[in-house]
Amino acid sequence: MSLPEFKLDGRVYIVTGGGRGLGVALAGALVEAGAKKVYCIDLLGEPHEGWHQMKSGLKTLGERLVHKSQNTTDEKGIESLFAEIVMTEGRLDGLICAAVFPLFSDAILSLYSS
Repeated sequence: MSLPEFKLDGRVYIVTGGGRGLGVALAGALVEAGAKKVYCIDLLGEPHEGWHQMKSGLKTLGERLVHKSQNTTDEKGIESLFAEIVMTEGRLDGLICAAVFPLFSDAILSLYSS
């Protein structure tokens, strides 16, 4: 079944938290839907093994999956990286925020330690 309304041909996306887990799964789906380029932004200096597996599985579609290391809580760093991507690609069509910033991590950890 073809769903033309979900075709993303020629579009450019950013996925925060795209170096592993749900982020890389969403990034892969964007590539499969036709995205020209998907930038996976993650705190990891090197993407997780799952990212490499996804990229390998998409190799017939070309070099559409790109990893960039960046802390998403660094506002100036993120602004600079987004500007670089727009300058390089000439566009930015969407953003998926899959990065997790555990605001309540201490509270959650205390629940499990008692």
